[in-house]
Amino acid sequence: MTFPKPWLLPLLASLAWLPAAAGAQTCAEATQAYNLVNQAPVRDKDDMARTYRDVTRACGGPPGQPSLAAVPDRALRTPPGRFVRCDRNGCWGSANNVHYSYAANGDMRGADGSYCTRGAGKSFSCN
Repeated sequence: MTFPKPWLLPLLASLAWLPAAAGAQTCAEATQAYNLVNQAPVRDKDDMARTYRDVTRACGGPPGQPSLAAVPDRALRTPPGRFVRCDRNGCWGSANNVHYSYAANGDMRGADGSYCTRGAGKSFSCN
C-alpha cells in the first residue's frame, strides 16, 4: 500500500499553510522522521500523515521534491576565476571547479546555473 493516496495529496498540501508548532523541525529532521515511518513494517496512517505534513512545512514542498532551502542563492555563487582545462565541450572554472559549456556568441553557461557573457578580448562577465 502506498501512502498518501493521490486523492489525499491536495488535502495534505492545503494543511501546509498552518503555522508551525513551537520547536518546528528542520527539513532534514522532518525528512528523516518521514522516511522512518514509511520504512516501518507496520505503518500507522496517522503517523504517515503527520510526518508528510511536517516535511511539507519544514521543506516547503512534499517529500521527494527538492527543498526550497536547497536552492542555491545566486549571491553565494563563486565566480569561475580563470577558465582552464578547456576541450570541445567547454571549460572548467579554476576558482569554483564548475564546468562551463559553450553557448551562443562565445558565451559560457555554468552547470550551477550561472551565465558568463564574453566581453572585450578574453574577458567574461558572470552572474
